[in-house]
Amino acid sequence: MMKSADDILYEISMYGFSNGVEGLNIYQRHLFYFDEFTILVANGGGSGFIFNRSPVSSGETEHEVYIESFRFFGFVEIANDLEKYYEDYLDVVKKWIKNSKPDFEEMISRTDLEERRDTLSIRLEKLSREPENVYKWMNENLDKINLFN
Repeated sequence: MMKSADDILYEISMYGFSNGVEGLNIYQRHLFYFDEFTILVANGGGSGFIFNRSPVSSGETEHEVYIESFRFFGFVEIANDLEKYYEDYLDVVKKWIKNSKPDFEEMISRTDLEERRDTLSIRLEKLSREPENVYKWMNENLDKINLFN
């Protein structure tokens, strides 16, 4: 009997949290990160998700796996907007470090980043509650995502 998409997603999530994503195929990784995104938003809201993934140095890439997952499932616009937000946020961080300015919030307030974060937060919360595209894709690709065929 073929497992349901929900059962497979649960197995992927448990595997990823227990063993890391290295043992998952690319499709399973996208699902893992999308599922993790929904959990993170449920626990910390959209703004918490954005804030906790905001890069503070050029080498940080933690946010990229979520953006790639959004793109994979067809949420290209929100992926592009989030990526642009993080690029602009990092630019402000770099200016703040370069200028040794003590008030980071003041530098942020001179940009539209707070307004963009608030708008993105609402969009991310909506996406996390209505992942129809993801479930549609899962049901069409059960053979690609089943951990234990």
